Amino acid sequence: MSTIRHTGLNDWSQLGGIPAPAFMITWSRIIKEPRAIDRCPHCEKPARLTWITNMVLHPSEIGPKLSPDATAFVILQEWLCSYCHGTLLQIMKFDDATDITTSGFYRRPVDERFIWPTPGPREVPLHVPNEVASVYVDASIAENAGALRSASASYRTTAEEIVKQQGCVGRTLQEKIDDLGSHGVSADLVHDLHEARTMGNDTVHSGLQFSVEEIQDVATLLFEAMEELYTTPETHRLRAQERLQRRQTK
Repeated sequence: MSTIRHTGLNDWSQLGGIPAPAFMITWSRIIKEPRAIDRCPHCEKPARLTWITNMVLHPSEIGPKLSPDATAFVILQEWLCSYCHGTLLQIMKFDDATDITTSGFYRRPVDERFIWPTPGPREVPLHVPNEVASVYVDASIAENAGALRSASASYRTTAEEIVKQQGCVGRTLQEKIDDLGSHGVSADLVHDLHEARTMGNDTVHSGLQFSVEEIQDVATLLFEAMEELYTTPETHRLRAQERLQRRQTK
């Protein structure tokens, strides 16, 4: 591993003769822009992160090539949770800049994940069958490890297990999800399960790689689907049962 160097953005425009405007726009948009996460590893709350600082892990020397037309590089970022003020560390990896937009001011990382604190598995809503919950948890563990293809495939399997538990019929997963619409669930829920299905299909069959944010979005959609299918109905049933018992004991 190359020597870790701490470099402030205010100094980078002076390095290697890099034109300050393009360089600063690029790095401010990629690295310093505040971002939202659906689950802080410290407080388990949705939060907005504020950028604190960066460390360049590779290459060990910063020069003219670390610019919009740079070769591969890796940085370590420090962020602050707006909710609990806990510190988070994130790794961002960039390949050769073959994916720069025509503006020349944006580079998409090929991998970005939080490495500290180590996030635990995603929580599962109440009253979800174990067959569904276990697959969802496995998917979140893969997501936390940065195995995004595995996470994508496992979140698809979660959707498959949901329709199986709901007794949906059909020759394919697409038909089974469509059949769920006849069970009185919302059109949004059916659409959300299709999102998990198509993302998993694109990963497994087409080799597409989705971003961390896209994986997180599908995980959230599945969480909300499980709440609608399992948590809300069972909560209402239990409360109705409690009311009935209270009436009978008067």
